[in-house]
Amino acid sequence: GYGLLVAHHRGALAHLVDLLCDPEKTARIAAVQALAATGREDAALLLRLKALTGDREYEVIGECLTGLLNLAAGEAIPFIARFLKKAPPDVRLEAAAAPGSSREPVAFAALRDCWQTEVEREFRKALLIAIGSSRQPDAVDFLLGLVSSHPVPLAIDALAALAPCRFYADIRTRVAETVQQRGERELTRAFERGFREP
Repeated sequence: GYGLLVAHHRGALAHLVDLLCDPEKTARIAAVQALAATGREDAALLLRLKALTGDREYEVIGECLTGLLNLAAGEAIPFIARFLKKAPPDVRLEAAAAPGSSREPVAFAALRDCWQTEVEREFRKALLIAIGSSRQPDAVDFLLGLVSSHPVPLAIDALAALAPCRFYADIRTRVAETVQQRGERELTRAFERGFREP
C-alpha cells in the first residue's frame, strides 16, 4: 500500500509529514500507519518526533508508539517506557498497550518494571492486561506468580490478565492448578467467570 510507495518516493514522505498536522484525527492516524509501514529509519524518527511533540488525540500518540515498535522494537522500548512513567493518563494507557502487542522479551520487562513501581491501582491493572496480552512464557510465569502468592484482589487482577490465554490448554491447566492450590473461594469464582470452557 501507501507504505511501500513512501519507501521509494521522497515526495510522498513530505506529504505524510503534512498529514501528521492535518486537522482530522483519521488523517493523522493514517499518516502514522503509512510511515510505520515503510520500514525506513527516517520514518521512525518522524514518529518519535510526533510522539514527543504530542497530539490533542491520545490515539495518535498510541499509533506512533506502536509504529515505532514495528520499525525497531529494541530501540523503541526504552523510548516507550518514558511514556509509561510520565505522560497524561490516556497516553500512559496507550504506552502500556503498545509493548503488550510485542513478542520481544524487553517489552515484557519494561511493563513489569513499570508495574513494580506504579502505585495507581487502575493503571497497574492496565499494565497487567498488557503483560498478559503478550503471551510470552516469562509474562505468563510472572502473572501466575501473582495468582499463587499475592493478596486476593491482586491475584484476581492477574487472573483477568491471563484470561486471553484461556484457549491455550497448557496455560489453562497451569492457571487452574494454581487457583485450586490456593483454595480461595473468591479467586475460584473469578477463574470460573474468566476461564469458562470455549
